[in-house]
Amino acid sequence: MSYRDQSWSGRFSSLGDQAEGEFIKWARRTDLSIERLGWDRPKMGVRRMSLELRHIPDFYASDGNLYEVVGMGRDGILKGIKTEKWDALRFWNGVQTVRVFVYNSSKDVSVMLPWPTLVQLVARARRDGVRAFQNDGNTYYPIRWDWLEPYTV
Repeated sequence: MSYRDQSWSGRFSSLGDQAEGEFIKWARRTDLSIERLGWDRPKMGVRRMSLELRHIPDFYASDGNLYEVVGMGRDGILKGIKTEKWDALRFWNGVQTVRVFVYNSSKDVSVMLPWPTLVQLVARARRDGVRAFQNDGNTYYPIRWDWLEPYTV
């Protein structure tokens, strides 16, 4: 069964694992030391946490950057920059520079987005129209793969 056809509980059990695994491999190849910072499927509810705490970037690295790791699949649309997460990432970028690592599992290719590039991509996606997930109504900025491809690592 493909990822997108799984139930939410089925998807949640592996959510982000493949992309984070690829990020860890990339960090090793580039001699970047990393430490996990963000949540990894916490056992308690996070709805009562502040937006910023709920969306702590995934890793801190020896280059002084915070890294958010997101995955995308065969439809070619990055849906991992939800509007709520974007607000939190803007906060975190004010604390320490944020970079976003995207793993496209259907192409087995990764991209690295420096903060200024991410800002431009979100603005472009916003002009195309914010979308919402049908299951929970969460909104996201639909960022197309062809916009990301120039940033392959």
